[in-house]
Amino acid sequence: MTTTYRVEVAIFAIALVVFGLVALALVWGGDWAYVGLAQATGNTRTTFVRTAGGRDPAGEIPMPLESLRDWHSRWSSYVVGLSDQPPNAGPGGPLFTPDEYAHMADVRAVFRGAEYAAALADEDSPFFIGSYFQMAQAAVTVAPKWQ
Repeated sequence: MTTTYRVEVAIFAIALVVFGLVALALVWGGDWAYVGLAQATGNTRTTFVRTAGGRDPAGEIPMPLESLRDWHSRWSSYVVGLSDQPPNAGPGGPLFTPDEYAHMADVRAVFRGAEYAAALADEDSPFFIGSYFQMAQAAVTVAPKWQ
């Protein structure tokens, strides 16, 4: 077994794991899963606490399941890149802290990284990293053997 082959297998294994994790996150991150889990556990409403700021004073905002599903959908769209901006609460000011927005930006960066990795693994992509290993293997295979 050549070293190039081992590297190719390792890259393939890592790509397969990343692909599987991203696929699971996308499938189980859907609205149906969010609503199903909420109903199964009996957590179909909650209360958001808004800190003072914006035009509205601090206060508690009741959120039924339909509103929670909407927030989930908007955050999911932001994380996977379907929306450029994180969801905003509107004129009353943000419902989320700067730390929460920063966390979701980090989660979005993970999904962007998975997209870049997919481009490196796509044989039709000009950034296909496997071509480097194919060229290296060919150079080793074609090199003359000295006796």
